[in-house]
Amino acid sequence: MAVLFARTTSFSVGQILLGVDAVIFLVAAILFRPEMAMYAIIYMFIATRIVDLVQEGLSLSKSVMVVTNQPQRIADEIMAKLERGVTLFQAIGAYSGDPKQVVYCVINRSELSQIKEIVRHQDPQAFMAISEVPEVVGEGFSSWRGH
Repeated sequence: MAVLFARTTSFSVGQILLGVDAVIFLVAAILFRPEMAMYAIIYMFIATRIVDLVQEGLSLSKSVMVVTNQPQRIADEIMAKLERGVTLFQAIGAYSGDPKQVVYCVINRSELSQIKEIVRHQDPQAFMAISEVPEVVGEGFSSWRGH
């Protein structure tokens, strides 16, 4: 049931299970001892996090956006050292109105320290935003088969 609800809502399977279990534990806390319900809630919280981890997988990728004055040097070093594709964007700073360059790349979590070092080495003044990406499909990541 939780899987069906997860497909039609913005909640994960683990979150739905935790919500249903929380209602059950609340009733149990009222009818029985609150300490027992508290231990059960802790157990279910851990169990639902594990369910989400198994469903989402361990291979979370990172997307990296770098606003820099050295876009080509950073892109070249990422492509050479990490063998990752890089996309360059033209941008305009909203506050300053100045033209900006943005380097965009999706990497594995294990490559994060390397990309930070590349950016720090090439442009210590760069602005870097790093985000988690739960799924990546394409060359260098998972294939389109099964999607």
